[in-house]
Amino acid sequence: MGVYAREAAVPPRRRLPAIAGRYADRDLFAEYESMAGFTEWQSKKHARCRRAWEAHMETRGGDPAFPSVADVDSFLSERIDAVAMDTVYRIYWTYLRRFFKWALWRTDCPHRYNPVLMACVETEAGQEMWTYFIETVKGELLDAKEAGELE
Repeated sequence: MGVYAREAAVPPRRRLPAIAGRYADRDLFAEYESMAGFTEWQSKKHARCRRAWEAHMETRGGDPAFPSVADVDSFLSERIDAVAMDTVYRIYWTYLRRFFKWALWRTDCPHRYNPVLMACVETEAGQEMWTYFIETVKGELLDAKEAGELE
């Protein structure tokens, strides 16, 4: 999750929205995507998420690479209400979770926590996503492993 477990524990000057302006000249999502080595299919799938996330953050007046936990929660809530949970997981949640994990471990990024994982602890929509991930996705992987389908 990062250095902090809850957004309230993050000093105000270290919260992502507070530091966004200092990095306005960088497109962290483009940096992530170029380093990740996505296939053409993955790039198309991720572009769908990125467009939706950037549009959402524009309506909230924030930088997509520096959201609050509330920004993540509202985005997930909107998606959960609009599409199937599996789609929210595979298209939106996974991409954002991985992007913020990448940013967290980059020495040239100021991120000290993952707002997507914090949302899983602090918000209803985040908890729904985490429950889906644990019960459905991880469950499917365990079932496949037990059946000898995975090595």
